[in-house]
Amino acid sequence: MEFHDLVNRTFHRFESRYYDRVHDNMWRDLPLQFERLSRDALHRGRQLPRRVRALDVGCGTGLGSELLLRTELGRRVDRLDLLDTSPEMLERCAKRAAGWRVEHRLVEGTLSRLQGQQYGLVLVCSVLHHIPDIAGFLAELGRVVVPDGLFLHVQDPNGDYLQDPELRRRINRLAARRDGRFPWWRTGLRMAGALWRRFDSRRTYLGETNAALLDLGVIRTRMTAAELWSVTDPHVDGLPYSLGAGLSVSKMQSWLETFDLLSAPSYAFFGCTCSQLPPSFQGEELELVRQEARNGKLIAGAWQRRP
Repeated sequence: MEFHDLVNRTFHRFESRYYDRVHDNMWRDLPLQFERLSRDALHRGRQLPRRVRALDVGCGTGLGSELLLRTELGRRVDRLDLLDTSPEMLERCAKRAAGWRVEHRLVEGTLSRLQGQQYGLVLVCSVLHHIPDIAGFLAELGRVVVPDGLFLHVQDPNGDYLQDPELRRRINRLAARRDGRFPWWRTGLRMAGALWRRFDSRRTYLGETNAALLDLGVIRTRMTAAELWSVTDPHVDGLPYSLGAGLSVSKMQSWLETFDLLSAPSYAFFGCTCSQLPPSFQGEELELVRQEARNGKLIAGAWQRRP
């Protein structure tokens, strides 16, 4: 756990400079998922108060909070706590939050820093798959949500369907398309430039992370990108040393015994988000979203604590 903590803090110190650039697809694709969660929370759950105190766990650069605040549900947030273990991420989040309409404060640390405090809405955006002990985290999170309060999570691997045959067939279809024809011929220069900037950014902060860990004596030889991500993303599939099982909504239901699941929208039905797909695949992706298909590679969730 000490090794995991040191690698994560070091990794996110350097990643903070490049996070929005490397994950630019999230700015394009997650607004739809936040709108879905907002709609389901407001129309499938018990009535919520007009004013809500919210908490963003692992807020990073503020991406999740900004997208939430644009929704109908987000317009009910009047106070917002932004929690992260990385002071560098919080520094960047503070710059973004300066333009928000809500009262907010920055908190460095984990949920244990918030003893005795409760919230009507807790957001966990692209964070759960970074946490080794999901059950323990959810138990702690449950204590900070008020009765009838909401817990929202988004952008995590869909553990119940990662090996789904239909999902694998769709992923293989996309791979065959990309192998058989240059996939970005219509927007080649723009997409190639974006992919290079993302690759170059990752190469830079992964190198900086390795150098810092070597200086600290945490590691003796450089770690590959896949080895680093095995530590920072233990629930992501396809990494050499991670658990690789994703987030199972059915298991989360057993851990969140005092919560009702309002919805668990899925997306990335071809293995990546909509903006990363060739144009001919984007229509199919959006149709599966409309049908509320469950077997995409990524998952979100809206939960309400029972009174």
